[in-house]
Amino acid sequence: MRKKLVDVIKNVIDRRFHVDKLFVADLSPYQIIFTDDLMSVRVYLPENSSADKKNFAVPVILVPPLGVSAWIFDLLPERSLVKHLLHQGFHVYLIDWGEPGRQHAHLSLENYVVDWFSKAVTAVRLHAKKTEVSLVGYCMGGLLALLYTAYFKDTAIRNIAVLGSPIDFHATTAIGRIMSKMNRPLNRLSKWARFSLLDVSPDFFHMSGRALSASFNLTSPMSGIKSTLDLLVNLADREYVAMHTTTAKWFNEMQDYPGAMVQSVLIHFGLNNLLAKDSLSFTSGAVRFSAIQSAIFAVAGLQDRIVPIEAVRRVLDVVSSTDKRLKIVPGGHAGLFAGAKAPETTWLYLAEWLTPRSG
Repeated sequence: MRKKLVDVIKNVIDRRFHVDKLFVADLSPYQIIFTDDLMSVRVYLPENSSADKKNFAVPVILVPPLGVSAWIFDLLPERSLVKHLLHQGFHVYLIDWGEPGRQHAHLSLENYVVDWFSKAVTAVRLHAKKTEVSLVGYCMGGLLALLYTAYFKDTAIRNIAVLGSPIDFHATTAIGRIMSKMNRPLNRLSKWARFSLLDVSPDFFHMSGRALSASFNLTSPMSGIKSTLDLLVNLADREYVAMHTTTAKWFNEMQDYPGAMVQSVLIHFGLNNLLAKDSLSFTSGAVRFSAIQSAIFAVAGLQDRIVPIEAVRRVLDVVSSTDKRLKIVPGGHAGLFAGAKAPETTWLYLAEWLTPRSG
């Protein structure tokens, strides 16, 4: 009993004053192969190979969403998608979008897709000495992967896996339904007033990481309460406290979302639902998902309240791919990607899908 009390006190002190001692994410070794301002590209070092282990020819590029740290792909020692794919024999790269601040409010969807994403893919191809690559994106990362492939009509993107990525924003919760009803009236008002939300400074739309965390946690307040209670019950368990602390850092210490990106998400994706209509355009050209012929694997969470199944399913309708599949897995928006069941569901299905399509 005394030892348990000592353990509780130590864990409470470390969680309050030495939180780095409890942070166990981002542990897989990697090298940086390219940087450009905020953005960088990593290659993860392969595990010790054996003679009977498969090494796939087509490398995998992991694409995180904005607003979170790239290390969510390498979340915990026993819950790392990076390690899972390495163990299966894939060559794994990751795009890190960096940590934007308010001074980066001008960064637009076009900046990320046309500039940074293309540079990242080029860097991977040069490093891997391969032309064909697979893209695996979570949430907004999946949209960026689709937008890049569509804009450049990149036929060497062999496979695209999108995990919890919303295509039909009008199918996302009550907010999506409200936006679908507001679309026509707001467009008419905009024409009448000769004013558009796109005319507003991106600084006005810039969302701080703190605000983003609060918004995300509000989507499931009971989960936060349950998580806190579970922590209190397990305060003597060092491993559990480290896991809880690391996961909480994902949700409670999100990164700023550039204002220009928020504008695009709100107006183009939300109000006008241009992704579902396959009618998005950049200033430099059209972005048509119908130009995509890559194999498509979409994953939706059965309990996902942020991106429901129908919002994800729409990708199968807008691409021209003949090889396309939707898989529904247990879990909410975070759980489907990196929850306790993800290694036996999403990750397993992803590896099984990539295997025959990766050479």
